[in-house]
Amino acid sequence: MAETSFTYPSVTVASARTTRARRWVPIVVLLFPALSFLAVFFALPALGLVVFSFLTQSPQGTAGLPLTLSHYVHFFGTPLYAHVLWTTLRISLVTTALAMVLAYPIALVMARSSGAARQVITMIVIAPLIVSVVVRTYGWEVILGNGPTGVLNWLLLASGLIRKPVALLYSETAVVIGSLHVFFPMMVLPLASALGKIDPRVEDAARTLGATGWRTFLRVTVPLRRHRGDDARNAGRSADPRGLRLALRRDRGDRARRDRAGGQHRRDPPAGSSSEGGTAMSGRLSGPAAWLLYPITLAMMLFILAPLLVTMAISVSDSAYVEFPPHGFTLSWYGKVLSDSDFIDSLIFSAGLAVGATSGALLLGMPAAFAVVRHEFPGRGAVSAALLSPLVFPVLITGVALLQMFATMRSNNTVLNLLIAHVLVTTPYVVRTVAASLMLVDPTLEEAARTLGASNSRVFRRITLPQIAPGLTAGALFAFMISFDNFPISLWLADAQHNPVPLLIFQMIASVFEPSVAAISTLMIVLSMAIVLIVERVAGLRRAMAM
Repeated sequence: MAETSFTYPSVTVASARTTRARRWVPIVVLLFPALSFLAVFFALPALGLVVFSFLTQSPQGTAGLPLTLSHYVHFFGTPLYAHVLWTTLRISLVTTALAMVLAYPIALVMARSSGAARQVITMIVIAPLIVSVVVRTYGWEVILGNGPTGVLNWLLLASGLIRKPVALLYSETAVVIGSLHVFFPMMVLPLASALGKIDPRVEDAARTLGATGWRTFLRVTVPLRRHRGDDARNAGRSADPRGLRLALRRDRGDRARRDRAGGQHRRDPPAGSSSEGGTAMSGRLSGPAAWLLYPITLAMMLFILAPLLVTMAISVSDSAYVEFPPHGFTLSWYGKVLSDSDFIDSLIFSAGLAVGATSGALLLGMPAAFAVVRHEFPGRGAVSAALLSPLVFPVLITGVALLQMFATMRSNNTVLNLLIAHVLVTTPYVVRTVAASLMLVDPTLEEAARTLGASNSRVFRRITLPQIAPGLTAGALFAFMISFDNFPISLWLADAQHNPVPLLIFQMIASVFEPSVAAISTLMIVLSMAIVLIVERVAGLRRAMAM
């Protein structure tokens, strides 16, 4: 019997390799600009800072080989540095504990509220993330003032609880209060997102079986919150994006088809359903839990708004210096500020810098979001983490690292240096909002358009772009506001000729004691709140914040 030989044509192997190569082309094209930018202006400066810490410093002040640990020995061996390190750690632990305890009630109220109440609470919680840290610090400086004109001291004196002013400012307590105000939203928002995915019927079933409110909370709500949080963290790491889109499409497909004529404007889930996934529901709070949670929520809303409201009140006082309660009413401080050439120059420069940073963030962030959401490839989770890494890295350290790199490169172009830094810190916001919008796009519309003969570019322009336009707009607005209000980066990279508004306010706080500083701060607050209202109107804050 004749032997039969089988041959495997090399063209088959070559064709498979070509197919794999072609599959990687769009991924590389979409990710290369953002990842290369991050590698050069984020990873490289951070690595340079680490390497620099091991170099030996010569008597002339230059650094070089050999490598040494002497700087770390000096740091940990100096009592002052050790004290500062321990104080920072202690403040961080206290702030985290307070935020964790106080965030749960607000997050639960947010998750179980619906309609206008949830929107208002969300807007108030997000306010500290949008308003400049310098403006908020100024407000707390007025509230915690050590004299009788400090807001808190005035209230305590008026109520008869104290006989003389208490020293509150420039203390560890003041730092904890300010830190809690800054970081509290970062605890509330993810908690509210996770709690919103829990079906209240599970809790109702526990109560029906005899569990008390606290036992239900500890044995049902907290474990389910933890489970939902793990699901959210694992979604970007291991979940199939096509499967996730199908799950979203089961809940939103009908509305997506109804909106296809006018584009995807707002596809918020209906009242009573979760914002993600469609299985959880909003349960109304009632009984003793409501009597406890609602006062706590109102108190924390007042805590969040206090520095903003106090600053706005001071700005219309006709007193020649900052005092509380404000006396009279005048808009003359706004007239003085708007006629100040230094403020106008700073305003124009900050606006131009923010427009440039927003444009750069859109150019880098939108393609990267498409690559992460629309393509499955090895290391996608790591890429997603890298794109968002500037959000979790201390901005002050980012500024120091960039300053060192620009000094090494002898880059004296302040405008370009600031633009690069601002693009770096604003790009993650565009990536998050655009990615969240892409997850809500109904792919069947794009597939139908291609079936009817539309090219990929035409499908993007006529089908995809209108659907993600709200998220794109929200990302652009957030990027603009983050750049406009940025202080830590500008502190390191700005110079006397290029002075952004937050840096101008910081300089005025130390030398100007009249309410003109409050007037500038109020203008910043109004601008920030306008951005928040526009984002809520265009895309919805919960979706824009990827909640």
